[in-house]
Amino acid sequence: MASSLPPRGDDDVIVGYALTEKKCRSLFSPELIAHARDQGVHFLPIDPAVEIEAQTGHPFDVVLQKVPASSPDKATWDDRITAYAAAHPRAFVVDLPAAVEKIANRATMLDAVKKLHAAAANEQLATRVVTDDVAVHVAEPGPRTSASSCRAVRAPRQIVASEGTEEDVIAEVRDADLELPLLAKSLVANGTADSHKVAIVHDVEGLRCVVRGDVAGLRPPCVIQEYVNHGGCLFKVYVVGDVVTTTRRKSLPDLAGARRRLRRRRKVAEAAERRLRRTSRESERRLLERRGRSSEDAGGGGGRGEGG
Repeated sequence: MASSLPPRGDDDVIVGYALTEKKCRSLFSPELIAHARDQGVHFLPIDPAVEIEAQTGHPFDVVLQKVPASSPDKATWDDRITAYAAAHPRAFVVDLPAAVEKIANRATMLDAVKKLHAAAANEQLATRVVTDDVAVHVAEPGPRTSASSCRAVRAPRQIVASEGTEEDVIAEVRDADLELPLLAKSLVANGTADSHKVAIVHDVEGLRCVVRGDVAGLRPPCVIQEYVNHGGCLFKVYVVGDVVTTTRRKSLPDLAGARRRLRRRRKVAEAAERRLRRTSRESERRLLERRGRSSEDAGGGGGRGEGG
């Protein structure tokens, strides 16, 4: 989508974009372009193979960039946009390559969820027992919330299956206590064709197929992840400042094997909750008894003093 830049007003916003043709078709409808132009927002293409400063629209207020790893200009572009952001700090780059790298590897992209758990623990938001898909909260609210209002967010458990024999990978899955069904995913998530490869593993033979490379474009090293039922849909959440937008997408269906696993683990979590509540009630009872004895001792001591 090409566009010429009209005379630039003081309040105009120039948005440059370096995206694939497919992404441009899905993002930029004629209606969007017209509406944005009426609001003083102008979208202009950026050629990744050319110096950014030499292109129409410079200096850009915003740069949207997603140049895939398969592009011959990828390495040069990453250096180019990083240098541009440093030289023009008022330009918003969405997102810098260094930030994208954190979520381009499926071995580490879910670390952010673990950090959320750590932050919640540090702030003592709530004491909870989390058993896989089940979050159980007990009454130790933190300063900014109550236990009943807190919700745990958990990432699926996974391992990175290393290159090795079929028996090696089966042993890795067993040692990680991952139960069937499973998902096998490519390790990289960099926009290439193979990065979208996913296989549902229903049994051990399916796992062997992945290790042997029977699934085109997918073999170790790869991610082996537990299959979590999610109602056949997923939600994508987009945050810009204080504006949060959610879209719903179709996804993989629920599986009976995952439901059975969830029921087993839910029973474990419920048993843990019952034990915690019993312990909590017992602790409270003992505390009240101690307080009662202390009050009686204090009252009795005062009476003897007055009588003397």
